[in-house]
Amino acid sequence: MAFTPIKKNSIKETIKNYLLNGYIIRDDGRDETPLEVIDRKYIKQMPSASNIGQAYCEIVENIRCSHSNLYEVLHELKEEYSLRRVSCACSGCCQYATYANYIDGE
Repeated sequence: MAFTPIKKNSIKETIKNYLLNGYIIRDDGRDETPLEVIDRKYIKQMPSASNIGQAYCEIVENIRCSHSNLYEVLHELKEEYSLRRVSCACSGCCQYATYANYIDGE
């Protein structure tokens, strides 16, 4: 089996496209956990959501990458869009706390 590296820019484009299409992306402080992509219809449930991997809603995709990719995309998008980063209260504590990230919209 041949190894094919994944370019950082392709991961960032995937993350950006999900956010610009209204999806929620959840992350926590553990870089080994995936980013969870969740449908926007769950926004009101995010403040009481639990840990990564314990979602009570449908996960559209798990993106396995360094979370720095998400943070770079969020930093780039905040120049033009209103972003939210909501703490998921029923998640772990400190570095393991889970956050839901999304762009405000109608």
